[in-house]
Amino acid sequence: MPDVSTIVFSGGAYERAPAIARGFRGGTLLISSVVIDDHVSYAQHSVAHLLHMPLVGHMRGGRRDLRFTPGDHERRGWTGPADILGLQLGFDDWFMEEACEQRFVAGSSAVRDGDHARLAILADAAAALSVASTTDPIVRDTVLLALARNLGRVYGNAAKRRDDGWLHPRALSRVIDRLRAQPGGPATVHELATEAGLGVSAFIRAFRGSVGLTPAAFAQRLRLDDAAHMLKQTDLPIAEIAALCGFSSASHFVFAFRASRGVTPARWRTTMVGSSGSAIE
Repeated sequence: MPDVSTIVFSGGAYERAPAIARGFRGGTLLISSVVIDDHVSYAQHSVAHLLHMPLVGHMRGGRRDLRFTPGDHERRGWTGPADILGLQLGFDDWFMEEACEQRFVAGSSAVRDGDHARLAILADAAAALSVASTTDPIVRDTVLLALARNLGRVYGNAAKRRDDGWLHPRALSRVIDRLRAQPGGPATVHELATEAGLGVSAFIRAFRGSVGLTPAAFAQRLRLDDAAHMLKQTDLPIAEIAALCGFSSASHFVFAFRASRGVTPARWRTTMVGSSGSAIE
């Protein structure tokens, strides 16, 4: 979990049940049930960028405020009596910059609260996907990436581009499921757009805005990730892995893999298996 330091000035809180902690590529997630009997006044600091949001309860005037604190900034706060099921997400700086495709620079009001429906929907989905036993990690990590991109727009002054739309997490999950079920096609962009409930142009903008890649580039990354797993965990021939992962030929697979990872599949396999003793059962 992120190195979060908290100083309580007055009052206090206690956990109703043990917290649920999860790590993911680029950050950490914590879900905790906290009871505040009277009040709590505190200061908090973390190297990671922190997003806090109540999942249930603690609604204020119909609002569900998100609390965002950029890394290396201090938040001071006061909360009255409450029974909160809360979400804390910690994002590493490199992950935020990768998601936003630029440096993440906190705005003039660095520590801010807000009622942002889109961020709340993405955060809710990230929490649900992180605790579900049957979640596809690709879906979870893609929703977290989309959340980081949107945090960058709201809090980090990330430049808004023409493709900065978004897909609802349910639509994003359906599209990824379709891509994973058909690694080499024949799913067309039109079929994927229909899966998301959008026209083709709107879908491409929304998908690119959510994950930072076109649908074709994202599908290619999924195929390469699956191929890398097979290279490490099996002794299948390169040509067979290429076919199983939807590449048109072994040569196409070798070219795409080397462009992505800087080495051929055979060299990558030798390095990975050698570094782990023996990854092939």
